[in-house]
Amino acid sequence: MTNRTAAIMLGAAVLVGAARADAPAQTYPGQPTQGKVWIQNRGKDEAVPIDLQHASLDVPLRVEVVDPFPGRRPLFDVHYKAQPWEYRVLQVNASDTAQVELNRLGEAGWEVVAQLTRANGFEVLLKRPR
Repeated sequence: MTNRTAAIMLGAAVLVGAARADAPAQTYPGQPTQGKVWIQNRGKDEAVPIDLQHASLDVPLRVEVVDPFPGRRPLFDVHYKAQPWEYRVLQVNASDTAQVELNRLGEAGWEVVAQLTRANGFEVLLKRPR
């Protein structure tokens, strides 16, 4: 084996190993991996700035807090509350189409839960967070 062949084989082995180390959670090339971020603030000067200027805050902002050290006393108390819902019934006659009204309600945060068939049409049950 010549030095050139050995160098090419060594370079290929290094590239294959480096490519595998970049994305160990992938089972095939190009597979998206789960994004995880660890933020550890040791003081007020290390806080991560958040810009909510363009956020829609018509509904509460949902934040998931994960305890990185389960079993230890938490640094703060977390209280879980049941999500309160607001309900609405949309009456649709057999000859009408509900698409325009459902699009308008969907933009206002409503989502369809059920459709109930009636003799003269149907009713659509909608809900949204209160």
